[in-house]
Amino acid sequence: MISRIKGKIRDFLRWQVTVGAKSEEVLAELRGLNSALTFLKTESAARSEEALAEWRDLNGKLAFLETELVTLRARFESAARLQSSTMEVTNEIIDNWRREIAYNRESLERRAQDVRDSMGILESISSAVSHLRNRPTLRPYAYLGNYVGLATTDAGFRIFVDTRDRQLAPHLTTVGIWEPWNVKLLRALLKPDDTIVEVGANFGYFTILGAVIVGHAGRVIAFEANPSLARLLSASVDINGLADRVDIRALAAADFTGELEFAVYENYLGDGHIGAILAARHAGQSQLHVPADTLDNQLQRVADVRLLRLDAEGAEPAILRGASNLIARSPRLVILMEWGLATAGMTAELEALAAEGFGFHIVQHDGSLHEASIDTLAAAALCDVVCYRGDAADLLVGAK
Repeated sequence: MISRIKGKIRDFLRWQVTVGAKSEEVLAELRGLNSALTFLKTESAARSEEALAEWRDLNGKLAFLETELVTLRARFESAARLQSSTMEVTNEIIDNWRREIAYNRESLERRAQDVRDSMGILESISSAVSHLRNRPTLRPYAYLGNYVGLATTDAGFRIFVDTRDRQLAPHLTTVGIWEPWNVKLLRALLKPDDTIVEVGANFGYFTILGAVIVGHAGRVIAFEANPSLARLLSASVDINGLADRVDIRALAAADFTGELEFAVYENYLGDGHIGAILAARHAGQSQLHVPADTLDNQLQRVADVRLLRLDAEGAEPAILRGASNLIARSPRLVILMEWGLATAGMTAELEALAAEGFGFHIVQHDGSLHEASIDTLAAAALCDVVCYRGDAADLLVGAK
């Protein structure tokens, strides 16, 4: 029993020693843990201070950012309000502009209509002024008795007329011009020193006009078969001081030399013609016996003719046949002839001219020239025709 107790006491003591040793280990561990805990507290405190500092810094930055955000929000709201206000003002301005533009457009349209109305009035006035300007001015005129009148032409020269005439005389005594398209052509193609041959001079309007244009160094040879017209022409040449350059020949130009019957009409002096060519054209026809000759025979000493003007009431084919030599030796020649009576059948004469290099042009009433073929001329009505070897445009240089 005692042994067991002793055994128990030894076990207890060994356990106590063991427990003491364990206690020392535990105590050492506790000390270590306490040291670690102290270190951890120290580290935790330090780290907490750092974290707190970082938190405070972040919190400050967050507060700053929040303040900035509030400021930005305020600015944005202010900008939005300003934009809204600006849009309202802008829309109001645009609306005002639109209303003003609409008003101005209506005003401009009214003004444009006023301008159009004014332009219409101005065009009417201009047309009236143009009509007045283009209306031939009445010229001084004197009746001398015995059916003779003295007219003043648009060019300023005086010309005797037979007052019984119903063709040229009324025009010359009132407005002083005849066939203005041919006047324009003559002024364009004639120059000082030129030579003109005219067949069918009548009262001499183109005779005297041509003499004025070609000047003292020029020459005009005028043929007139009607003796009474030739006398008036001679008087007109004298009173205008042109006898030094105008040669009047009272005979009929033809394709033979001799005498022929010439038909005249008291009231239509421009319609006189060779009796054999045309039938009576008016009542009261009279027949005269007049001398006849060819231009080649009459003008043997004339070298270079610039203008051959033919107004011979259907005698043009015969005149051209009697002027072949004159035409051949006149390289600058322009033939201006009335077309539409017996001329419509003069194909052979036109072909002869074409063989000489002539082209054919119809004179328009504005003074321009329209090229025409022989076939075209054969079907043409009454008109004036230009025959020329060169470019017809050259003839109109300087035309007014």
